Amino acid sequence: MKFYSRRNIILAERTQSLASRMRLTGDTLGDILEKIMDRTNTQFLEIQFREILKEIINDIDFDNLIFNINFDPEEVQEPKTNFDEIMFYRVIPKIIDKDLLLDEMCEILVDGKNEIPLWIKLNQLTENKFQVLISKRFRKKKIIEEWHKDNIYKPIIIKTSPNRL
Repeated sequence: MKFYSRRNIILAERTQSLASRMRLTGDTLGDILEKIMDRTNTQFLEIQFREILKEIINDIDFDNLIFNINFDPEEVQEPKTNFDEIMFYRVIPKIIDKDLLLDEMCEILVDGKNEIPLWIKLNQLTENKFQVLISKRFRKKKIIEEWHKDNIYKPIIIKTSPNRL
């Protein structure tokens, strides 16, 4: 009689589940792995920022753009979940008023549960510097898409100001 560890049993069950899914959906292993690996909203945010910045700036050099993050002072609601509170009290305060590059900012704006701010207001301060005001509430991409139905650059909102070029 052969002894199987709990880990091996779980691995076998997952392999069977993966094979069944491939047969049912017609997906290849690569398709399924891509879906599994695409659990980060960092790339989603970076793509959205790049698209909206192309609309704002001609001849854009993404490597020279600087972003300054802060919480949106117009938001009256407090953080609702534990991860909201962690981001509000622990993570974001460490980077407030620090100059960040696009990829650094996108990494920071995704919490441990792969949630992103409910909205992100973008305000151009100078030719290459932007103020980023974020919601205190972080949500899954599906909720963001529902909340921003008419915004193609979800969750980013362009905020105009007298300083804007």
